[in-house]
Amino acid sequence: MRILRILGFLSGCLTAWAQPAGTSMITGVVVEASGDASAPEPVRKAEVTVTWHGTPRSWATTRTDGSGRFQIGGLPAGVYDLRATKSGAGVAIYGANSPRETGETITLADGETREGLKLRFIRSASISGGVTGPDGDPAVSAQVFLMRISRNNGPPFLQTSSQAQTNDRGEYQMAGVEPGQYYVFATVQGDPVNAQGAVVAGTFYGGTRESKESTVVSVHDGDRLRGIDFHLTSEPAVRIQGHVAGVPAPPTPPPADQLHNTSRPRRLNGVRVIFAPVSLNPVRFYRDAVAQGPDHQFQSTTLPAGEYRVRAILQVDDKIWSASQIVDARSGEAEVTLTLAPSIEVKGQVRTEGTVSGPQTSLRVTLAPVGPNGAGFGMFGNENQGAQAAADGKFTIPQVPPGLYNLNLPVPRGGFLKSVRLGDDEVRFKPIEIKPGSEAPLNIVVSMHGAKVEGEVDAAGGDPGRAGILVTPMGELHDFARFYYSVAADDHGKFKLLGLAPGKYRIFALEKLTATSLRNPEAADQLIALDGDFAQEIELVEDGSVEAHPKLIPLERGRAILP
Repeated sequence: MRILRILGFLSGCLTAWAQPAGTSMITGVVVEASGDASAPEPVRKAEVTVTWHGTPRSWATTRTDGSGRFQIGGLPAGVYDLRATKSGAGVAIYGANSPRETGETITLADGETREGLKLRFIRSASISGGVTGPDGDPAVSAQVFLMRISRNNGPPFLQTSSQAQTNDRGEYQMAGVEPGQYYVFATVQGDPVNAQGAVVAGTFYGGTRESKESTVVSVHDGDRLRGIDFHLTSEPAVRIQGHVAGVPAPPTPPPADQLHNTSRPRRLNGVRVIFAPVSLNPVRFYRDAVAQGPDHQFQSTTLPAGEYRVRAILQVDDKIWSASQIVDARSGEAEVTLTLAPSIEVKGQVRTEGTVSGPQTSLRVTLAPVGPNGAGFGMFGNENQGAQAAADGKFTIPQVPPGLYNLNLPVPRGGFLKSVRLGDDEVRFKPIEIKPGSEAPLNIVVSMHGAKVEGEVDAAGGDPGRAGILVTPMGELHDFARFYYSVAADDHGKFKLLGLAPGKYRIFALEKLTATSLRNPEAADQLIALDGDFAQEIELVEDGSVEAHPKLIPLERGRAILP
């Protein structure tokens, strides 16, 4: 069947087709969900998208006119999703009262016209407030971070989801905020030490240095949260000082006739030293210094009290040398010695069990440095080390400083990460420790024999159509977000998931809700705690198949779980 890709005008609105031509039509209006229900406000210039559930799945778009109305014609018979969006402003889903509901599908017969469809536009949430300094004056160009709990190799850490800078009145605003639980953190830019040697400390909302003691901000659909204010305070700065040992000799200068060759790698001017807080503060909050020869001493006097990971890094020609140590600087002063070790080559192989279907390029193996509380944090701020695997799966990552790393590997669709071994140690469920001088190979096995789960929702009087299906791991996999799976059931409550890793799981079905935002241990624990025994336990084996019939969780009860 020929696919049409045409741009044209229809009823005054720009429409794009990317599906087979047909004779059916959809018309409707997009209106504000809030306000007077008897005279709703139209949403102008919203982009309306209708998605055809054919093969291949394809779409058509248009924009609403001044009255919020739209019309899309030339559609083939079939089943459709319908939604409207405005960048950063919000979304409307046909048949849904929240962006996290799955909505309803539209079935068109050949030549049929569906008229008068109404989409309720849910405005995105926003957060705003002000920041003042220790003197009570507005803090100009202060940074405000919006963070939420995330997970990589199990332990939780705070990941920045949005940030803003205050204006000349100390005010900030963040729009397009998704619903959820957030930690908000404010800090100043540049050198925060005043003439009296006091440092302006970063502060979480609620006036505390530590996230666990702060006030968590709950954001719901369409919230306009104002007054999330901060008053930054000053405190005596602490001093971390020391020296860098094991600094290699400088390279031999090139011959005079090669001095013009600017492509030659150059030695950094001294050893860079980075001070990063060992806490749930934003990973971008760090200070640095330079350890100069001949003694390569360093110090930082601009830090608030706390624990810090102190890192030293030096590049000599094409070789990176580094060192890292955690220092407790809560008592006012700390001394540290950092002994540089050379970076090493990490060699290994990715072996794939089974056949990869569809187009597949070679895999890229990436080691992401583990920073405070499991967050990625590179020696230069946020750098990963990686290499492309060859056709035989072999790879060499040339410059890996000793330290802890998380493995990032794009697993082909339908497969799972079966094994990760560094030498004789299985490291699939923990950070990979690269030790100085190590020659241990990194061998990875990807299995294309993932398990399959399919079945039908046990509706028990509810509506199983388009239910959100959530599969959550049990036991040692419980804290690992990558072992959480979700899919939407069809209009009859039937579903299928492919490529699941072996293990024990629970499976849930949520009426009319998407399950994507629930793919985390905290949500899984809340679902387990619901009265009604909604969880169905299943055990998956490699290349196995399980039929499941999870009991439907009513819409209102499911909404209570959503962040």
